[in-house]
Amino acid sequence: MVQWVPFALASLHAYLDTGRKRDLRLAAAFFTLQALSSGHGAVFLVIALGGLFAWSVLRGMPVALVRRVRDLGIPGALLLAPAILVYLPYRAVQHEMGLRRSLENWAVTPGSFLAAPTHVQTFLLSLLPGPRILDTASAYLFPGFLPLMLAAVAVLAGLIRLAATSNQAGTGSRADTRSRRGPAAFYGVLALACVWLSIGPPVGLWPLVYWLPGMSFIRVPSRFTMLAVLGLAMVAAAGFDWLASRLAPRRERVFAAAMALLLVAEFAAIPLTVVPYRVDIPLADRWLAGQPGQFAVAEVPLPDPLQAGPFERRQTMYMLHSMGHWQRTVHGYSGIRAPLHDRLYALLRNFPDDASLGALARLDVRRIVVHTDLYPPGEWEQVSARIGRYGNRLQLEHVAGAGRVYSLGPPAAQ
Repeated sequence: MVQWVPFALASLHAYLDTGRKRDLRLAAAFFTLQALSSGHGAVFLVIALGGLFAWSVLRGMPVALVRRVRDLGIPGALLLAPAILVYLPYRAVQHEMGLRRSLENWAVTPGSFLAAPTHVQTFLLSLLPGPRILDTASAYLFPGFLPLMLAAVAVLAGLIRLAATSNQAGTGSRADTRSRRGPAAFYGVLALACVWLSIGPPVGLWPLVYWLPGMSFIRVPSRFTMLAVLGLAMVAAAGFDWLASRLAPRRERVFAAAMALLLVAEFAAIPLTVVPYRVDIPLADRWLAGQPGQFAVAEVPLPDPLQAGPFERRQTMYMLHSMGHWQRTVHGYSGIRAPLHDRLYALLRNFPDDASLGALARLDVRRIVVHTDLYPPGEWEQVSARIGRYGNRLQLEHVAGAGRVYSLGPPAAQ
């Protein structure tokens, strides 16, 4: 969800060009919309907006920080307030839970930078000898041949203008040329920086910056290629503009239409290879929706947490089950897992025993849904026998198909 990034950048461009307060406040509004849509997108936008401002300062624009704050004013501060209010709980949870990003599994395979799911790229890669890149790629990061060619034209045009500028007399002419090539040059640098953040060891930039504030939102640095594609698009647009300006008006329109068709043809990846995902919420979970009060729910069984794929799929299934009753659930996962997460699910593997029941009780879990059909063959009988030994704490409340709901009571008095 990064659709607000171009609008915010366009507004900041307008403000830096004209000084209108309205444009700066629009940039603030679009930033807030982006922050509400995606934390990743907010980080991308901070980098892009900060980079654009810094680029303008390096090119001679005064910082004038007091005037910028005055131009933002109370309306701009109010527009930014929702983004700040959303950020604060994230920051509090990060601090309380000790959540920190590590450098584990941050690199993508080199072939990912040539991989794309389009028909054109699939065909071209099939002509290469050796292993299929699409089979070994861990992401689709190739931006397309036509954008790269148009960007190359922009670089060539910039070199031509630079050579022409060096032969011109008069500072006004040089300033005008510098102004025209500024945005494309900035977006070219932005694209290269984002690609540098995306590539793996030993030359990747990510290990040097992942600890910076805000970067903790980014779990996989290859996602910076989303911002790199925006930068490349701006450079490619400059290349297209340079080529089109050398054509007669009628041919310019034909050229524009041809480029648009070629882009569509290169990027075509239809039909999408997706199928509807059916969610069947068990009757046992639906039964919980009719129970009074609020309570926490746990579900078993769980696969071995060391088997990431099966474990996360089971966790996702139980998260979807919670939509049948909307009570609190202990199930869920993300790119960062708190220590309690690992301890709890390791204990639930042995449900029921003193340790697992004690851990659930401390989390105020009052109902446990047992899915007998998810146990390996022969294991449910053993679990059922253990449940019988904890009859003083586990009370069977409801049976529906393969699902059983037990209430969890306090331990018996000694």
